[in-house]
Amino acid sequence: MHGRTSGRTRPRTTQAAREVAVPYGSELVDKVSISLPPALAARARGQAGRDGTSLSAVVAEALRDHFDREDQAELDAALEADGEESIRVAEAFLPFASALFDQADW
Repeated sequence: MHGRTSGRTRPRTTQAAREVAVPYGSELVDKVSISLPPALAARARGQAGRDGTSLSAVVAEALRDHFDREDQAELDAALEADGEESIRVAEAFLPFASALFDQADW
């Protein structure tokens, strides 16, 4: 991928990245530089203009949405697995429950 950045860039260590963290609204953020295909960058800038926000806000929201969907998919899979395990346990317990009801003195 070929691209240009405005200004010099240099690798930053984790510590250096923390040192450039700045307040942004109500959050503390890390200042990062990203490269986007021109059409995607133009679309994101257009969205920022329509929303009255910044390009950073559009990118941050898109990343949040992506990670929220990813987290939800993981949670759904865990709940599905837990539900299947619960069904197996309940089915294994049925003969014992039936025997207990048969022996109950009503």
